[in-house]
Amino acid sequence: MLRFLIGLITFFIIQSTSAQCEMLVELTKDLANPKTKQAFKNYIKGNDDGMYSYLQLAKAGRTELRTSVEALQAFTKLQKNEKLIKLGVSKGDLAGMLKK
Repeated sequence: MLRFLIGLITFFIIQSTSAQCEMLVELTKDLANPKTKQAFKNYIKGNDDGMYSYLQLAKAGRTELRTSVEALQAFTKLQKNEKLIKLGVSKGDLAGMLKK
């Protein structure tokens, strides 16, 4: 039983790390792409909110939006919207809405 639990925990850690690595690979590609606007490159550097929004848009498959500074700013603003928070709309819910 203990081996099973350790294996299960290890599996989830690897899966989580794998997903993060995939997102970092995508970000690296976007940053290296000569078609990516310099405004995005400047915005994303050292910007935790921007990075989180980028990752959420990337997970949702919104490749056309994830490098748009305007889209990242709007998504960040939505995540911090007091009315949405009071309604119980989580960050995960917002990302789920983007998938639809």
